[in-house]
Amino acid sequence: MVRKTDSPAKRMRQLRHHGHKAKQTFPSFNEFVSKYCKPPRDFYSALSGLDDNSPDDSGKMSEGELWDMLARKALSLDDDYRGDREIRRAFEYFKLDHRNPYSWHLLVSYFAHVEFAEKRKGTPGAKAKWTVDALLKLRDEIKKRNLENVGARPAAKHLVEDKSSNFYGRGIEALRQMIGELRRARAC
Repeated sequence: MVRKTDSPAKRMRQLRHHGHKAKQTFPSFNEFVSKYCKPPRDFYSALSGLDDNSPDDSGKMSEGELWDMLARKALSLDDDYRGDREIRRAFEYFKLDHRNPYSWHLLVSYFAHVEFAEKRKGTPGAKAKWTVDALLKLRDEIKKRNLENVGARPAAKHLVEDKSSNFYGRGIEALRQMIGELRRARAC
């Protein structure tokens, strides 16, 4: 059995299929906070005027300091880790600086736009078919302009470019195809 080659589309399908099932391999932010941060000050100690950043004996850091430390670690790239090499290539492709946190935000927004942007609203499905009335108008236009013995493409071009035509400004290719259909049906 021949295996399909690896492609971005295949990797995206795998990520979509398995991404929500992936186990989190790192602790949550709340677990980090409970382990490494000072306990929150209660109301009475807040009234006493103590500064939030005042050192305490536990040697623990504030939530802000912890967030800064975790963000710096998470937003740094290591050449030995395969995923980081791919991220670095993405930064190079978009000419972004991996040391700038705003570049990280921009890179994520690019990928989020591609993958999760809302689809344009419009009429779903195939384009509208030619109605019988439209085909009869086309036949009448061809006869009125004596285009019966002209090729389908020149006839379509003439009808599209003639401002007095009902088909002015339409697509030449679609009109050419419909002229061909009319001629095969011996309607003109």
